[in-house]
Amino acid sequence: MSVRKLQFLAGLAISALALYAALRDVRWRDVADALEEADYALVLAAAALLVLTVVLRALRWRLIIGPPGRPSLWHLFGCLNVAYFINNLLPFQLGDIGRAYLIGELSGISVTRSLSTVVVERVVDVLTLLLLLLALAPFMDLPGWVRAPAISLAAVFAVLAAGLIAVSSRRELVLRLARVPLRLAPPPSRRKLEEMVGSGLDGLRVLADARLAMRLLAVSVLVWLAAGVVVSLGLEAFDLDKGYDVALFLLIATTFGFFVPSSPGSVGVYHAIVIGALTSLFGVEKGAAVGFAFVMHFIFYLPPMVVAPFFLWRERAAWTGSGLQSKLRELRGMPAPEAHP
Repeated sequence: MSVRKLQFLAGLAISALALYAALRDVRWRDVADALEEADYALVLAAAALLVLTVVLRALRWRLIIGPPGRPSLWHLFGCLNVAYFINNLLPFQLGDIGRAYLIGELSGISVTRSLSTVVVERVVDVLTLLLLLLALAPFMDLPGWVRAPAISLAAVFAVLAAGLIAVSSRRELVLRLARVPLRLAPPPSRRKLEEMVGSGLDGLRVLADARLAMRLLAVSVLVWLAAGVVVSLGLEAFDLDKGYDVALFLLIATTFGFFVPSSPGSVGVYHAIVIGALTSLFGVEKGAAVGFAFVMHFIFYLPPMVVAPFFLWRERAAWTGSGLQSKLRELRGMPAPEAHP
């Protein structure tokens, strides 16, 4: 059995165990009552705001990519939804790789450049979430098992961010150093690899400009604060008036839960984190916590399942055919086949 298959089965097992632990001893009558009494106007408002947060993410991605060849906001918005669509259906969080290929097809930028922008985005996301979690500390009685890992992760990702900034600000030096081992490659492959290194550095360019980097951090904070409002609306829909700080904590906890191997869509793990946090940390009755967890997961799950197929259908001429094969060949450093009339 392959390693990939073992990882997939392990993820399914973890999801099943997490869901079992979260739902054990639940009184389903209480869950039904919570679902019946929920304010679904607020649920719809949360779903609408979630779509707007994806627009903000698209604006941020556009800032990271920068010129030349900066994609349209529509293409970036669509590719983000495709990424979420893939993650909801397939294991191993492959959505980020898929959107990097797709935005290359739609805009003509290289795969390595688009992948490097995704790396920047993810590092900034983690740093932003950790900063927000540390900012919550004075206002919430966070347990030690939350504070200690947060501080450790903040240190690790701060070092990683500093490394990316150093690399992005020393582009020519990095290129010269990269050419040393690349001399061992055959000339055609060497040129291709040098282009890939250069494209990857282009994706880090936003970090080399202090003004742009601060704008990136500000937009990232706005993205996550808006996402926190989505969760806050969900809490209000279930009459769980716990405050915005609790909503933001739940958002941060469930986002880091995506690092845990699980089934596609983080089914089980997401629910266990939400239910466990609400019942053990914030004193919410389990039936209400279960109802809220399932509805919130549905809010995050449904929009990309609608938007992504529509986007792919509308842009089908740009990504069908041999275009994707060309990008795969580019990533492997192989020449694309010549076009035939």
